[in-house]
Amino acid sequence: MNKKVGLVAILILVICAAIIVAFIINDTNNSQIDSNLTNESYTNGIENANYEGNVIQNAVQNELQNNENTMLNELQEENIITNTQTENNTQTNQNNNQGNNQNTPPTSTKSDEEKAIEIVKEQWGDDETVDFVAEKNSDGTYTVAVRNMQTTRAEAFYTVNVQTGSFTQQSVY
Repeated sequence: MNKKVGLVAILILVICAAIIVAFIINDTNNSQIDSNLTNESYTNGIENANYEGNVIQNAVQNELQNNENTMLNELQEENIITNTQTENNTQTNQNNNQGNNQNTPPTSTKSDEEKAIEIVKEQWGDDETVDFVAEKNSDGTYTVAVRNMQTTRAEAFYTVNVQTGSFTQQSVY
């Protein structure tokens, strides 16, 4: 019977040891899970911050592109109006010359805007990949943008004084 009691005692000790070991292993696993969750939360926070940063950056880039496109459209509309007015003036001059039957040579009807563009074209050189867009400044000078026709990206800006024929190139970047 002493042997049976000893065996039962050893069996109880083994069971208690197994339970203690199981608790230790479970606690270690829970610590690792908590650590993994913390790392995952941190990683998710960084990913969310990067995503939000990208969203903001894209929004800013879109706004800048929209502003540039709006300005380009306004300049093009102004150029169309100016060109229409110039064409009307040319037609009127031609009609007046025909009505008078005089042999006077036609006068130049280029607008100051066209002259500013012409000055920049001479400086820029022959280039079929760019477009020239002019806008009149409050001081009477013109700002002429040289834009890539495919991307509408400004390659250069010039400030032109049509009266004197002088110009200065401004930095694009």
